[in-house]
Amino acid sequence: MKYLSGIILALICISCEKSYNYTFEDKILNCFYDQYRGYGIDVKASIDSAQNILLRHGIIHEPTGQSYYHFLLVIAETNDLPVLANEDIQYELNNIKYLPTSINCRDSTLIQLESSEYYNSKYSLLIAVFDSIGSKGNITPSIVAKELLKVFEPTDLNHDLYNHIGTLMISNLIKSNFNSQLGLKPESVKPRLLEKYDSLNILITADELLYLNNRQTDISKAKGIIKDFVIRHGETHLLTLNYSRKASYDIFISTLDIIQQAYKEIKGEHPDISTNLSVADPSL
Repeated sequence: MKYLSGIILALICISCEKSYNYTFEDKILNCFYDQYRGYGIDVKASIDSAQNILLRHGIIHEPTGQSYYHFLLVIAETNDLPVLANEDIQYELNNIKYLPTSINCRDSTLIQLESSEYYNSKYSLLIAVFDSIGSKGNITPSIVAKELLKVFEPTDLNHDLYNHIGTLMISNLIKSNFNSQLGLKPESVKPRLLEKYDSLNILITADELLYLNNRQTDISKAKGIIKDFVIRHGETHLLTLNYSRKASYDIFISTLDIIQQAYKEIKGEHPDISTNLSVADPSL
């Protein structure tokens, strides 16, 4: 009888769906918010603005997991947007300041990808999906949607992390879809938002060298160069920070600290000049 009870219990456990408490997702999201908040950027407000644009134009019908899930179902079936994107949507999305392309946490001490917390999260399944489709080549929106539907339920997409990821993925899909309708390659399209700015590109390479507008620069001189550039161009300035995934977290933080120090000193002399910093996702 005891043996039989054990078998029944085992069968019940096998049939039970694994539960997720989204603790790991909360950590990633809070880290992501803090990274931008440290530089005066309310990135959540930017993503919420993108979501409102999608709602206003009928791309999604509600800010709920069910609505995003339905969107994936349509993409999986048709390989296209549920509603045809137009220039107005493209323009509105491009006019959101600091809209990232993805969500990540750069603090490797906080986010442990080898932890049991990670492996017991839905996020690990999301990474597995992208690793899987990334190795296939010739990826279409339909393929991505079908793989995501294997992992996520509508309730998962109610969580802010996945809700945000859904908003950003749809926004990027709209941009690329609209560009292809015009016969343009994505890299040949210059967002209208950037046309009025003078940009200083700050690059951290894989071997941790610092470049300002393609010129190698000693990190000790970077603050002065950044200050001169910002003061010279005033409100039309834009700092863009790009970095290699292989660069250390320390060099990334040190560079951000220099930028923050430069802005702090500038505001003491020129309080009318606002912070205008864009941090790109890591490159290879």
